[in-house]
Amino acid sequence: MLLILLVFFSILGYLLFKTSIPTHFADPIVSSYTVFSLFTVEGWNEVPSLVPTNTLDYYLIRAFVIAVIIFGSFFALSLANAIFIDEMVMDNNLDLEKQIENLVGIVEKQSVQLEELKHLMKEKN
Repeated sequence: MLLILLVFFSILGYLLFKTSIPTHFADPIVSSYTVFSLFTVEGWNEVPSLVPTNTLDYYLIRAFVIAVIIFGSFFALSLANAIFIDEMVMDNNLDLEKQIENLVGIVEKQSVQLEELKHLMKEKN
């Protein structure tokens, strides 16, 4: 999902701003780098300030940056982060389940030994 958003916004940014902000949207590769930096909210305020005021691009770039940050940073990166954390927790849970199974086996073995000990003590009395 993150890659799809990156490609979508990179191509959109390239098509919309290749002439007005060539330093950040000159070709799809440079545009991808710019969009990725917007995903990470690194230098997000630098890109809109490069467009002259009172032009259509002035408003378009601001809407574009807002959309990239909302969809890319807030939704997609948060989703990717949640997936990584869930996977790490799941791995930890599997290890804990194995340890619990081992402990249950030990407790059952000790319960049997305790019953045998009780039985032997009854026989001695």
